[in-house]
Amino acid sequence: MSPEYSVPPRNSSGEKKKFTSITIHDHLFQEIKTIADRRGDSSAKFIEKLVRYYMKYGPLPIEEGSQPEETTSAYAGALWANPYKEIILDSTVVLYRSTAWIRSKEYVVGDNSPASPQWGEKVMERLHSDRKFRIEKVFVVSEEAWSVREVWDWISLWFMARRTYKGRVECYVVRQKEAEAKGIDKRFFDMGIYGDQKVGYLDLDERSVPQKYYTESLPKSSIGEAINQFEKLKKASLSSEDIKEKLMPLGF
Repeated sequence: MSPEYSVPPRNSSGEKKKFTSITIHDHLFQEIKTIADRRGDSSAKFIEKLVRYYMKYGPLPIEEGSQPEETTSAYAGALWANPYKEIILDSTVVLYRSTAWIRSKEYVVGDNSPASPQWGEKVMERLHSDRKFRIEKVFVVSEEAWSVREVWDWISLWFMARRTYKGRVECYVVRQKEAEAKGIDKRFFDMGIYGDQKVGYLDLDERSVPQKYYTESLPKSSIGEAINQFEKLKKASLSSEDIKEKLMPLGF
């Protein structure tokens, strides 16, 4: 059958756009329509977004709902930063809440470590140029990583940003054992909450190697749950005095 296909009548140069019909199995079209409806898109618009996403990032999955498909380790390790950067640089996202689960030294070491894109040049440019943009960062640190100098060097970068962008960057440190004692699920230990639009989760193994990355935008209650857990982590954080000796070598 030929699915619905609605596009604006003209392109950016004022020329009329051409219409094209495609034929797909009815059951697949119904699945596309169901996903598109949940996103507030037409089926055609959703397909256009998938194509643009594929052209920009390659064959990476876009998950829906609360049961996302697992991605490959290659995607999670080397390429997960692409959708992350795309979302965080969206001008409509003015508050970025983030947790970082630092299980080992490997979290902060190396160009492809999970820490690298979080402190990327574009993110810092956004902070410098957009005074409405704010970041709240929670570091969940394991006992193994607690005494590692490289870990605290990276955390200190964020505390320096906190001092530089006073009121727009906030940082919190939580010991993993304390977060677990509060009954907070580990999937909330490494996530990004992009305004009220989307939540991204990064799964890591014991050596901090990313295993999969997925996002949730629907149902909206999933975003609310992530925000609630983020606030619980903040309440479990240590005081500045508790971590002063860890930050002191860098002048805090």
